[in-house]
Amino acid sequence: MLWLNVVFLAGLLFISNHGAVRWAIAAYLVCFPVAVPFYLYTRDIAMSGVPHILFWTPLLSYSSGQKS
Repeated sequence: MLWLNVVFLAGLLFISNHGAVRWAIAAYLVCFPVAVPFYLYTRDIAMSGVPHILFWTPLLSYSSGQKS
């Protein structure tokens, strides 16, 4: 997980030039605090995937419409 976080946060280098990176960083920062209550309520680690569906799916549709 640490490596994943290091690589993902490297996107901060591109935040000023690319709008999609701003949305990806926002989704990244929102997912963890939202996932914790899901886990604490259910005690099922798989439920921590719910925020990924909630926040990354719209981001996927947004970024697929962007031109490179």
